[in-house]
Amino acid sequence: MHELKLMDVRKKYKDKEAVRKFNYAFTNGVYGLLGENGAGKTTLMRLLCGVFFFFFFFFFFFFFFFFF
Repeated sequence: MHELKLMDVRKKYKDKEAVRKFNYAFTNGVYGLLGENGAGKTTLMRLLCGVFFFFFFFFFFFFFFFFF
């Protein structure tokens, strides 16, 4: 089973904390993200996409560098 763990994820805009110490372990499945306006839902999704982009870039870079 695959798992994505987020530990102490934070995002701050000047004095405003958009995401504060978010911890969660995502396993296989479908998830919904609910919250008030300004709660940081979109910011959290953007952080997740940034993490995935970096991971895949890093993986492919080393894969092609070492094997080709």
